[in-house]
Amino acid sequence: MGNTESRNDNIKESRNDNNKKFRNDNVKTFRKKPSFSRIGSSHVKTNSISPDCTDSTSSCNIKTVSNIKILGGRPYLDEEVSIYLFPADWEEADRVQTCHFALKHLLCGNCTAPLSDIIKPESKILDVGCGSGHWCFEIAQEFPDADVYGVDIISSFPSEIKPSNCYFQECNITDGLPFEDNDFDYVFMRHMFLALRDCQWVPLLNEIMRVLKPGGVFEFVEFDLIPKSIGPVYSELINQCNESLKKKQIDLQFLPKFEQTVIDVGFQNVNCIRKNIPLGRWDRNIGKIGEIWTSNMFQMSKSLNSLITSSSLVNNSDEEHDRILSKIYFEEVDLYHSYQVHYIILATKSTNDVNN
Repeated sequence: MGNTESRNDNIKESRNDNNKKFRNDNVKTFRKKPSFSRIGSSHVKTNSISPDCTDSTSSCNIKTVSNIKILGGRPYLDEEVSIYLFPADWEEADRVQTCHFALKHLLCGNCTAPLSDIIKPESKILDVGCGSGHWCFEIAQEFPDADVYGVDIISSFPSEIKPSNCYFQECNITDGLPFEDNDFDYVFMRHMFLALRDCQWVPLLNEIMRVLKPGGVFEFVEFDLIPKSIGPVYSELINQCNESLKKKQIDLQFLPKFEQTVIDVGFQNVNCIRKNIPLGRWDRNIGKIGEIWTSNMFQMSKSLNSLITSSSLVNNSDEEHDRILSKIYFEEVDLYHSYQVHYIILATKSTNDVNN
């Protein structure tokens, strides 16, 4: 992040530049009760949300959402579209939905923020990176007098069978959020760490700040990809992933520093909650959640094989990769009592912060 003074100067400059660019160009896409149009290549602003990327020719910018590559028989977004590391298919959507229900059980609800105190009639809620839209569905049903919006780079969300107060738009969040200033009472974002380069987080947080109403609440949910109390095979896998992610400008050590980044951007009342999720069966007090979450991690790790095998350190076959994962998730995690830390960060926009 650099020293505090230069970091804060960069954050302020990035925020001001992005506010001016997106305010005039992107807000017409979304309106209350909108008729949505797909965001295509003709609407794209190059390098708009990643001004601090060191490589000005890097693929931080969307070209078209139709670019798909096939790896191991599964479709992935081309890096010219997004660095998102997981497949773009229904198998992945099923994994994400299982993850949703596991977290809902573990956290006793869809969110940690006190929505009953935040959301009033005609309030607006935004889910950044909504996936298939399941979280949006449930929130829209829970708050029928509010409007719930979801955005994602892939339109896997439904267009017709959905709550009447639920709206979806295909867009690349690295190109900005197509909403007006001071528009939302609550913005939610979950499990987006592997969808963004390190240099894209501050601009995106600035965008979230921009679209929030003064006093609005932002909730960020993410799990640390480096589990605690792990064995030697798991440690080696993490090392391999770390080397590959560095090439994609993703820092596995970034998440524990994210709370300070949120503060530096200018959010107030920042509160970080940490929730441990055991891997395996060793924690009998949590019931089946540990096993369900471990299965989720196993499936997630399998889909990342293309990332790991791209590292110069290793070139595992699919069979060898599955053997390694089985060793980790069905033996080591129980032997070493491994667990993952989920970060839940709650923050508010200043009541005095009204964008010009």
